[in-house]
Amino acid sequence: MFSDIDRARLRGLSTKPGETWQGGWRILPISEEDWEHRDAMRIGLWAVRSGQTFRASRPGVPGTTEELLRLFAAFALSDRHHLPARVEMSEAADLEAVRAPLSELGIEVASVPYLPSHDVALRDLVGEAIGDVIWTPGILSGSDVTIDDLRLLADAAVQFHQARPWERLNANEFVRVVEPEAPGRLGYFALTGSDDEPIGISFFESESDYGHYLEDVSARPSRGLGLDFAGLAELPPIDADLWVEHQLPLAGGLFAPCPVFHRAAGAMFQRPNHEQIRFLTALLRGLARVTEEELDRGRFEFTEPELFGEIRFVLDLPFVRDYLENEGAQPRSKQALARILQRFGTTQKFESPEAFRAAIDALFLDKTLDEIPTFAQTPLDEANDIADAAMEESGRVRRLLARRALAKSPDCALAHLALATTAIADSELLASLDACAAATRRALGEQFEQEYKGHLWDVLDTRPFLQATQMAADYARGQGNSEWAASDLRYLLDLDPEDHLEARYDLAEVLLETDQFEELAPLLDQFAGDSEPLFTFARALLLYRSSGASQTATDKLSAAIKQEPATARAIAGWEGSPLPANAGQEPEALEAHEHDDPDLPLALAWRRVPGALEWLRGTLTAVEAKRRKYERGREAKRSPGKKRK
Repeated sequence: MFSDIDRARLRGLSTKPGETWQGGWRILPISEEDWEHRDAMRIGLWAVRSGQTFRASRPGVPGTTEELLRLFAAFALSDRHHLPARVEMSEAADLEAVRAPLSELGIEVASVPYLPSHDVALRDLVGEAIGDVIWTPGILSGSDVTIDDLRLLADAAVQFHQARPWERLNANEFVRVVEPEAPGRLGYFALTGSDDEPIGISFFESESDYGHYLEDVSARPSRGLGLDFAGLAELPPIDADLWVEHQLPLAGGLFAPCPVFHRAAGAMFQRPNHEQIRFLTALLRGLARVTEEELDRGRFEFTEPELFGEIRFVLDLPFVRDYLENEGAQPRSKQALARILQRFGTTQKFESPEAFRAAIDALFLDKTLDEIPTFAQTPLDEANDIADAAMEESGRVRRLLARRALAKSPDCALAHLALATTAIADSELLASLDACAAATRRALGEQFEQEYKGHLWDVLDTRPFLQATQMAADYARGQGNSEWAASDLRYLLDLDPEDHLEARYDLAEVLLETDQFEELAPLLDQFAGDSEPLFTFARALLLYRSSGASQTATDKLSAAIKQEPATARAIAGWEGSPLPANAGQEPEALEAHEHDDPDLPLALAWRRVPGALEWLRGTLTAVEAKRRKYERGREAKRSPGKKRK
């Protein structure tokens, strides 16, 4: 209740006709880590509905009716010098608590679901603290959006999250909305994220906008709609309040759907209206129910009577539809040619080399690849032909063809590899890699590694196994399991000493990351002729560790710098090219020219060896200075001037 003094002073104010104030409690934007302490960021807030005038309490004040009325009195007496004709509030408990004291002052008190003036006030408060911000208004700012709409959207988000459709549709497989018209006429969308990244749906106006997104996910198209799944601390503050106040469900117990329209330029995002929220709700429900078979057909349909009566939703996958419509015209792959030659050589007998060459000529001359018979003898042969085609495609088309191949023969290792290359979930990736290895052993025998050791790459049916081993090493490295990764990579080099998959570079990086220099030395010796920068700079580093800045080590490093100066600068932490003109004279200039984010394992290894980085910088400076002197001399010879006597 008002104090006696405030009540008396407020009764002396006039009422401004038509003016509405909006009041209540808000939470200032906070980090996810501070969410449990959100009460400390609660503020009381009164704002004029039609403008940017407001008064806020200090954060963390007690959330009592007396505090809210005290703030109202201060706003009226010190800021506005009059009373409003109407007060609007969104929280029922607060509204009922202040109804009686405000009604005594002749003020109409009304309940509304959304307080737009609070959006503006929060934006300005945050702007004062951190500068200009692109503010996202509350979801109820969309025309005719209700709490019931949000509850339906939240329920649909839970269904969507439980069904995990992003494991079947990823960002490389965009979808076209055929019927009905998509929100904002943004008729294309793609699922984004994975188990380890925030899940969302991005809508685009055209296929070209989607293509630009794939090229640079940070590039925002001129118009777009995003439906992200965010933790409460990441939502617009008013949305977070709504989810808490109305106890709306959270997907996975953690995430709320947050749909936002945006333009490439503009100070404020926009929120969808009632019909668009209903569309998104229906879409989430439909995606939660879609089956793998429907996706393989490239088209799926559903209706949502509760939301739209009998309106039919029709979605298709353009890449899949285009492939299915032109499947008969798809040319065979180059891999298929190698397989045909292998089968031809093993299924035919020739009396002489001349007879073999004549048979080859008869088979290939004046024929396209598609006109040549495949010489497939078994279901596994047929499966491998389909899997070859799969590896020429991407995304869902690759998965579709891989499953066709496995339907022909579960022993098709290449088909399992194809599924691994399109896997989104870690569980599917690992299962497909294991299945690839098992299929290889069933097809070639348990001892195939020993039988073909040293020349596995020459046998087509062992290549998927080698590639799967490399993928397993990549996965292990990504999980921080360097020991597993190094073991797989060494095994790969043992099976394929010529290293057709270039596993040596991955192994070198793993050994550098873990300071296993003794293990690195024999690898560098094994590929002594390799002049890739990773190896040349690693050799110089090993020499420095064993003999310091000797002439031999310095000559080796100078040669590496001359061959690849950009790598040397990356290790040194110097941006740009060339170095500062005074780099060799003023050490301070070098420090000012550094950057602190070298992302190469090689660069980090140089930093961990005491004295190595300083040695490299000094050598780099000397090499650059010598190069500049040489270039100045050449320039002087080319420039016209007086002849010397």
